[in-house]
Amino acid sequence: MRTFKSGFLYFAVIAAVLFLFCGYLVFKKNEPPVPGEYTLSAYEAFPTGVGEMSSLCLNQEKDGLYAVGDEGDIYEIGFDGKTRKVIMKGEFRDWEGVDCHGSDILLMEETESSVYRLSGDRLSLVAKIDVPGGGVEGKGPEGIMCVRDTVYVGNQEKPTRIVKYSLKSNEVCGWFDIDFVSRFISDLSYDPVDDTMWIIDSKGFAIYHCTLGGTLIATYHIPFVVKGEALAVDHAAQIAWVGSDKTSELYRIPIEF
Repeated sequence: MRTFKSGFLYFAVIAAVLFLFCGYLVFKKNEPPVPGEYTLSAYEAFPTGVGEMSSLCLNQEKDGLYAVGDEGDIYEIGFDGKTRKVIMKGEFRDWEGVDCHGSDILLMEETESSVYRLSGDRLSLVAKIDVPGGGVEGKGPEGIMCVRDTVYVGNQEKPTRIVKYSLKSNEVCGWFDIDFVSRFISDLSYDPVDDTMWIIDSKGFAIYHCTLGGTLIATYHIPFVVKGEALAVDHAAQIAWVGSDKTSELYRIPIEF
């Protein structure tokens, strides 16, 4: 009888331990992933002709970049920084965002807080975007990205907020705050490979990878870039392209996902 009780107690203890272990695994599986944090050091820098570069995106063919600047410039450049085409120059507009939407180019103008569409040589107004909660003068919309038929616009500071605008219904369809950005939202880049968003902070010397809902995945510190306001991430090539507003240089930065 004593042997039976001892054996029963032994198996009861083992079962309890296994139950607790399985519960721990389920709990860990449901936990949100801990964001990674990395400091990058490898890069190449190329001079460009884009004055006060403020935003970048991959072109439609993914073999070059569109770059815009505070002085109204819209360029197509190669990965070596060399100009392929001057699309627009000196238009007295403060372009702070650029992204492709089909064969067209969408642009964010900061002083007007407006999104424009460039279709061929024709520039047309899409919408004026009012940021919920306001913001401060000179710290308005910075960066734009297209996720299918939804435009994401970043507000630079106070608040660091993402506003979503539907190109189908022609109205603001949501917004959320980004609380992990150290200083500024300077530019946005959509990653179609994993359906995520990348944000660059020119004052915080960092690139952030997050979900489309604003949950942080990873932080990449880039202390070598001076006033990096422009960002385009090429997931397939594992490269972050960063443009400097101060030097107009294009940085090629390898990133491992």
